[in-house]
Amino acid sequence: MRFALEEANGSLQSHRNWVFQNLSYLLDKDGKPIENAGFETTRQSPNDVGVAYLFDVPEGLDGLTWVYETPAAIVDLPVDYELKDIELP
Repeated sequence: MRFALEEANGSLQSHRNWVFQNLSYLLDKDGKPIENAGFETTRQSPNDVGVAYLFDVPEGLDGLTWVYETPAAIVDLPVDYELKDIELP
């Protein structure tokens, strides 16, 4: 899988672990999930991450559906703030 953002704005820098915590699994013909057996990072850049998910499916991949779930959209939201009356040493 290649997860890419056109405007990553730093969201895929050293704290990119959220990409690896999202769910990835297969669904069989009856809709039953097959959990992955692990994954490997195949690529890392400022705008994308590559991940190879491993599945133990001796019968092959025919009729299976791969699912990758991410809980929310990535939104850049600027916040104006001002710090006042802070004693400095």
